[in-house]
Amino acid sequence: MLNRYLGILEAIRILGLGRRPSSIHVALCRRQALCLLDHWIIGSLDHWIIGSLDHWIIGSLDHRELSRGFWRLYACNGILFNHESRVRGDALVTRRALATVELGLQDCLYLGSLDGKRDWGQARDCVGRHWSMLQQKPEDFVIATGVQCSVRDFVEAAARGFGMTIGWSGGGIDEIGADGRVLVRFDPRFFCPTEVEALLGDPARAKEKLGWGPKTSFADLVTEMIREDLRTTKRDELVKTPGFKAFDRHD
Repeated sequence: MLNRYLGILEAIRILGLGRRPSSIHVALCRRQALCLLDHWIIGSLDHWIIGSLDHWIIGSLDHRELSRGFWRLYACNGILFNHESRVRGDALVTRRALATVELGLQDCLYLGSLDGKRDWGQARDCVGRHWSMLQQKPEDFVIATGVQCSVRDFVEAAARGFGMTIGWSGGGIDEIGADGRVLVRFDPRFFCPTEVEALLGDPARAKEKLGWGPKTSFADLVTEMIREDLRTTKRDELVKTPGFKAFDRHD
């Protein structure tokens, strides 16, 4: 990823294109435990951080030094917090929905930590700000909702979408979530020892200069995703009926 971005910037420089075309690097928020306007705290060895930290450093140097210096390149960073959608990869926690449990294809939902907190927003809301970033002087912008919800909150919201009310009992690895029957259990396979416990963005600069504001609430985001999970799960099971192969989107 780093070489690709550097390659784009180098091509712009060699061709003498100056400040057009503009270049934006969409960075990942998970490289820091906490992200504030101009203050970066690197607080984890999360694998996402290792894979993208150098990329962010290069992007920052490019736009702060090169675009205002000799090369006059235009490059900026859009630091996006957890931007989810119905087309998100099904291996991620937000796609480990209760659709398969609702349809009787899985006995219960298996998860790692339920207490990790994230700043969840809708991807289509975030992407709309990319264009806005390129219409002014190059700066870094944090695109986030400024609202933090836990994995537990996500599971409970998904359950409500299926008419379930989850009650929690036990503790630690023995904790379960149930509504007459067990719906959620802890599975050590999904526990990540280097996981960032909490992510929260401060989008004040984006609000002030880009007019940023999330249009999709957390509850609406969850509703969109579980509806899509239910649709795709039903489709895949239908495809299997005459003997065709389909992805198993559950364990």
